[in-house]
Amino acid sequence: LRRVVDLFARADMILFAAVGNTNAVAIDAAIKFGQLGLRSVATTITESSTSLALSMRKGDVLFLISNSGKSKRLEKILHAAKQGGATAILITGARMSDIVLRAVNYEALLTTVDFTFSKISATLIIEVIYSFLLTVIPHARDAISGYEELIQPDKEME
Repeated sequence: LRRVVDLFARADMILFAAVGNTNAVAIDAAIKFGQLGLRSVATTITESSTSLALSMRKGDVLFLISNSGKSKRLEKILHAAKQGGATAILITGARMSDIVLRAVNYEALLTTVDFTFSKISATLIIEVIYSFLLTVIPHARDAISGYEELIQPDKEME
């Protein structure tokens, strides 16, 4: 976890990639880390993620979220990012990356289906990384305040 926080804090760019119902977790993560002043992006279109991954270099971080760790689409994004030297981090129940953060899934105990995956455990992992980064990144609170000021007009009642 310390290594992940350090990679995020020093990253030039962070690409969050997921497919299917975990896209919501990736998008939420990109917004959260962007609020800290980190260049982060997520897209629900696999082709966009692939083209972004092809532009990744050493110092960039690819953060994959996968139920099985066997998604062919995420695997292509992973290979594209690795060609440029990016570090890959994966939240999953399987292994295919530089760093694997295993998500606990008690839902699997209640069903006979192998592919159940709770977004709650993946979101919790992202929240923990975010909380650690808040204490590590200089001016993170200022970045969050700047973000809040920009979106404040959307929150005001008329």
